Amino acid sequence: EFLEKINSHDVQKKVYFGDYKYTYKEILSKSFALARELEKYQTKEIFFNLKNSPLSICLYLASFIADIELIVPINPRLIASELEAILEPNSLFITYPHDSKLAEFCDVNNIEILEITNEIGFLNNLDDTDDYKIHQKAIVAHVSSGTAGYYNKHYHNPSQICKYANLTKEYLGLLDNEHLLIALSLNHAFAFSYQLLPALAMGLDITIITEFNSEQVTQIVNKSKITA
Repeated sequence: EFLEKINSHDVQKKVYFGDYKYTYKEILSKSFALARELEKYQTKEIFFNLKNSPLSICLYLASFIADIELIVPINPRLIASELEAILEPNSLFITYPHDSKLAEFCDVNNIEILEITNEIGFLNNLDDTDDYKIHQKAIVAHVSSGTAGYYNKHYHNPSQICKYANLTKEYLGLLDNEHLLIALSLNHAFAFSYQLLPALAMGLDITIITEFNSEQVTQIVNKSKITA
């Protein structure tokens, strides 16, 4: 029902990223294509630490769709030694170009690396699919900051996430004509739960930037009539 709602949003509502824009129908179509692509790796656990882009949204939605069991978004600023404390053996790690030390760790632990240098290019080059099976079993695990000396994973299943999306839009008092700017990392629980989820539930205009930059935020707020 949640995915059907996303598919039915007004085609005038868009996800904006730089010079690119996607309707919600296009985002969902890419998410199905991405889900089928992820399944080719034949792993049940997927980790990613990419910076913000429409691909980040599609990774979350693809996790609801694909035949996987766990997806873990990770702070893109963490260094190799910190990543080693979070990544798990026999998994897929979707990342940007990384150092050789991390590659050695992944090789020893049977962690396959999917390196993405151009998120939009990767997303746009995905082959369309007519396979719309939805497995709806993957757990999303956001990782704690590690300030206590170790990293905790906080687990939520698709039904909890979809329910929370609907509750949050009521709690925040967002209106249907809002234009939401997301400048915080979508890999963090806050931006995911308090920004992305209600926007997906309501079909708001969303502008995403790669990471927080005060000058860029100021320009976008003035140019795009951001309201939220």
